Amino acid sequence: MSLKLKIISVCFIVILIIPSFAIIAIENYNTVFRRYEEVYSKYYQTVKMAQELTYRIVDRQASIRGFLLTGKTRYLVAYTEHILPIKSLINKGRELQREDDRYLQVIDRYEKLANEWEDKIAEVEKEMRQEMDYGEIDFDEYISSISNTDRHGRLILRGLKAVTNELIDIAESDMAEKSGSALEVAVSTKKSLMLLALVSLLVSVLTGFVLSNHITTPLKDVVRAAHKISRGDISHRIPIKRGDELGVLGNAFNHMVSRLEENIQVLKESEEKYSTLVEKANDGIVIIQDGKYVFVNQKFVDITGYAAQELQGIDYFGVLSSDCVDYVKNIHEKRIRGAKVPSIYETKVACKNGEVREVEVNAGLIVYKNRNAVLVIIRDISERLRYERDLIDLSEKLVHAQEEERKRISQELHDEVGQALSAININVEMLERTGNILSDASAKRLRDIRTLVEKSIDDIHRIAYDLRPHLLDDFGLVSALRWYTESFEDRTGIRVRLHLEGEASKLSPDIETLIYRVTQEALTNVSKHAEATKTDVLVDYRGKGISLTIADDGKGFNAEDRRSRYASRAGGMGLFGIRERVAVYGGRLDVESNSNGGGTKLLVQVPLRQEPFKDFL
Repeated sequence: MSLKLKIISVCFIVILIIPSFAIIAIENYNTVFRRYEEVYSKYYQTVKMAQELTYRIVDRQASIRGFLLTGKTRYLVAYTEHILPIKSLINKGRELQREDDRYLQVIDRYEKLANEWEDKIAEVEKEMRQEMDYGEIDFDEYISSISNTDRHGRLILRGLKAVTNELIDIAESDMAEKSGSALEVAVSTKKSLMLLALVSLLVSVLTGFVLSNHITTPLKDVVRAAHKISRGDISHRIPIKRGDELGVLGNAFNHMVSRLEENIQVLKESEEKYSTLVEKANDGIVIIQDGKYVFVNQKFVDITGYAAQELQGIDYFGVLSSDCVDYVKNIHEKRIRGAKVPSIYETKVACKNGEVREVEVNAGLIVYKNRNAVLVIIRDISERLRYERDLIDLSEKLVHAQEEERKRISQELHDEVGQALSAININVEMLERTGNILSDASAKRLRDIRTLVEKSIDDIHRIAYDLRPHLLDDFGLVSALRWYTESFEDRTGIRVRLHLEGEASKLSPDIETLIYRVTQEALTNVSKHAEATKTDVLVDYRGKGISLTIADDGKGFNAEDRRSRYASRAGGMGLFGIRERVAVYGGRLDVESNSNGGGTKLLVQVPLRQEPFKDFL
């Protein structure tokens, strides 16, 4: 039988006991109620009957008295009317206590006295009055007879009163007797109910104890097994001896423990694996709670030079370089408050030996041992930054060498090739002056040669200026940009407007060359790809650096698409090359564009002093 059926059976038994209580109580209290009702009903009717008999007897006596005193026969009407009611009441009294002989005897005595009063007193007195009225006897004789009869009548009336009181006493005695019997039934009912309740309580307690033991025994096995498992004995299992729900619970518990054992094994393997990964990681990994280190891996120990025991519990900012503490503390406090802060930034660590190392920090919020914490991954980037600085220096030297080479080539083109072409052009002109010697065909060929030479001279001059405009060296950035934008507009038909903001000042040659080359490359890209009709070039000298903004009204492009022709290096520096060259001087390039039209906007910002990688990213 299942546990559910067992519990239902016990509940059914208890439910059956409750109606038994109710049936016994109702039956016994119905008996008590009937007896009390019977007793009080008979007592009430007996008293009422006695009172009514007394009233009617007295009323008859009064009627006779009225007749005797006045001789008026109207008094006899009331006397006569009471005869039948009195007899009816006497018969009713017999019916009330038919089984009680004593009561019936008293009723008979009452009837006898009533009849005696009527026959020997009332009738005799009535006849005497009639005889006096008819003159058969005189008044004195009448008075004497009435007096004697009246004395006898009063004796009879006193007897009737005594019998009436006896009837009431018998009714009261019967009521008391039957009330006592009803009380005995009530007391018996109370005792029976108490006994039945006691038996039911004992049965319920016994049944509850058996059922409780039946339920709690396997539950105790589960609790004991849980305690053993909590102490580490994962191999413990519950013995299954029954097939009800508790047996199913035991099987489920054993299955859960088996799965738990498997999961713990997997967790141990995973923990060992991740512990190995953390300890062998090439980056420092630390966990911070309440601003203190609560976990550090070996790599962080290697970076700082402190032992793990020295780092445990010390302030997070204690190993930072003094010039970085405020910045890192501000980020850390904002992160704890839930504010949006950069997850990756660069800072410096003061090692135990006094060395300062540059590191990259990657931080995020976690929950560690049921408390909020910050997981920080620290990468030593000192060597990488050194390589980057070397690369920047090399790039700067390369750009400088490239510009020097362009300058040299431009000078040679201008001085050597340009001069040679000019000499050829002069000789051709001299030949043309001897036109009377040359044929028309030869003269035409000379004109064609002179045109070609003049075009070549212009191309050489243009190429030389593209390589290195002498205006940039001789007159500065603004003049060079003004000349280039005008020549670009003449050459391409794209209208270019040059705007200057702030007071133009002489910059370092490298910065002026950078701004010029970026403008040159950007306008070249506009002519090749943008399909624009106008372009605005803004040079802003205000602030701590110089900024260059170039905006066109062309078709635009997807700035995120690195495969875009506009973003490629083909045919020039491209955006990638511009970005690299700007970065060499500590500047930055921002591009705003989309492929839905609206043009393209390039913003270049370069500090007047080159301070790359000084601030945090």
